[in-house]
Amino acid sequence: MEKEVAKSGKKSLWNPIRKWFFVIHKWAGIVSALILFVVCLTGTIYTFQEDIIRCLNKEKYIVKAVDGTSPISIEDAVQKVKEATGVAPRFINIPYSSDNVWIANVVTPEGGRRGTNYFVNQFTGVVSEGGNLRGQAFFMTVFRLHRWLLLDTAIGRPIVGWATIIMILLVVSGIVLWFPRKLKNIARRLKIMWNGGSYRLTYDLHNVLGFYTAILVLIMSVTGLFWSFDWSRKAIYGVLGVEAPGGPGGPQGGGAGQGQGARSGGARSGGAGSGQDGYKAGGERGERVGQRSEGRGERRGEAARGQRRGSGRSVEAQAASGGDITVAQTDPADTVVDSTAVGLTADYIAFAQLIEAANKEFSYKGNLRITIPSEEDETVSISKSGAAFFARAGSDNIVISRVSGEVVKVDRYSDKPLNQRIASSIRAIHTGEIFGTFSKILYFIACLIAASLPVTGLIMWIKKW
Repeated sequence: MEKEVAKSGKKSLWNPIRKWFFVIHKWAGIVSALILFVVCLTGTIYTFQEDIIRCLNKEKYIVKAVDGTSPISIEDAVQKVKEATGVAPRFINIPYSSDNVWIANVVTPEGGRRGTNYFVNQFTGVVSEGGNLRGQAFFMTVFRLHRWLLLDTAIGRPIVGWATIIMILLVVSGIVLWFPRKLKNIARRLKIMWNGGSYRLTYDLHNVLGFYTAILVLIMSVTGLFWSFDWSRKAIYGVLGVEAPGGPGGPQGGGAGQGQGARSGGARSGGAGSGQDGYKAGGERGERVGQRSEGRGERRGEAARGQRRGSGRSVEAQAASGGDITVAQTDPADTVVDSTAVGLTADYIAFAQLIEAANKEFSYKGNLRITIPSEEDETVSISKSGAAFFARAGSDNIVISRVSGEVVKVDRYSDKPLNQRIASSIRAIHTGEIFGTFSKILYFIACLIAASLPVTGLIMWIKKW
């Protein structure tokens, strides 16, 4: 008798709680259905925007060697860009694949602080603009719809932000409602009953698929708040225990995109992948903040030393193993860099040797970003990020002396504390790039299902109305 009373007490306590969760889930979903459908659908479309734009513009991204021609040197590429634009590049990205075009970023007063990307054909030395790509305008519209519903940012941003908060509430309440009253029936909640009638099918599509994607949708929603409100951005940094930068947070500002510099051979660094990487558009002005852990200290870069003065070499292509760059022997005099080139003097070591040292330090397959130093700088910063199917977000960085070839500093992404790795990868976590193409596929599926949840939810509500 006492057991029955206890069970009755538990049931009477759980039923009103469950009822309130149901009311919250239903009405919050109805109120936000249209906005969440648009945000999730555009997020789904945008997942592979860079890959699609590259596919639509193969003639610009894919280059072939003519009659076995070797790639030009970085020094020559710097000079070619300067001749074409009047300004030396800020950095040059070298993709892992040897037939992918190099990308140089140039900062001019007209181009803004993010700079403008230019394609550099490493076999011919031809420099061309990286904008006006097929598909670029479409994905820019998709991005603006995803972030601001095509409204003014001051209006659209908070609307999407509050809809995202509702999405978090829907996920949490949905998980609570998913659990059956009796745990022995939990197996029924894990599969779709395809022959149970139209309402039952709609219910299962909403309930079962929503459960399977709940964690990823929750991650997307929480990280999405990073760009909606200052308080949410500061709260995320506070939870992670890192210092929040001043000013509104930009996707690649505030540390959100730090550590991904070399990824995709430059598409993360000003939008050569799309001409406008969406997370660098309209009104996002966050200042870049690096939460860097201390490097491994000073060490001797024997790989960059040796017979530099007698082995003038030019970058050929990324080798198939270890991401090393093959260098072709040329006239020894070529190792002494032309002092007329911007940021280069006759006493500095050739970039080919510096890249070789970087690839020995970071021996995996990956994309490189070479930051072009000023004429006075005696060090070069080289970043490398993975290019494999499961490549994790974040890049490793090495600073090498251009005079002695010594490795001044090594900054490995994996050596950073977990909180700093998360803080520097918020953008990658939100977009699904955190584990390369693999996680992008998972995000695409999860986001597509998330877009269907407002539809199936409304169908159930209308049928019961």
